[in-house]
Amino acid sequence: MANRTYLCTASERRIYPSSSEGGYKSKQHTIATDASAIPLLWMMLFRESDVCEQQIPEHGGGTTSLSAPIASTEVALSRLPSSLAAFASAFPEQRSLQPHADMLASAISSAGRQYVTIELVELEYMISPEYFWPLFRLCLRGFDDPNCSIPDFGPENFLRSLFPSQEAAFVERLARVGHDIAF
Repeated sequence: MANRTYLCTASERRIYPSSSEGGYKSKQHTIATDASAIPLLWMMLFRESDVCEQQIPEHGGGTTSLSAPIASTEVALSRLPSSLAAFASAFPEQRSLQPHADMLASAISSAGRQYVTIELVELEYMISPEYFWPLFRLCLRGFDDPNCSIPDFGPENFLRSLFPSQEAAFVERLARVGHDIAF
């Protein structure tokens, strides 16, 4: 599986429109794509309450349950100014993201679709759903509540999510080595 994320527009309130919406045209309805990440500006469009779970058709028949954020285009775009302000106050030394936000808003608006969503299952499973979702929800929560408490997502918890079947001692050793090298 790849590790790409896709910012998509949808004509109805359905996540993963590239799989669930008849007539979806990637060149017109996929706004942007990224590898191994979800761009900050994309996250600024959503809030924790936008995350929903739906049954999505699988290739070859059947369905699978997936989660993703989805919001009306109007609501998502109306959030950008306050999200940009929150980011600017948290990181005053950084250059303004306004020009990028303007381009993103223009691209989303030009699609002329009612909803915007992120297709992120490839990244979710590359990391591990048990680790990904609490972090992603925390990021979205931060736009509404910059003082929200941050749980411990340290290296041991991350490694435990990657190696859930391993004994605790193994994960602790990996964390010590990882801490010395990268953390």
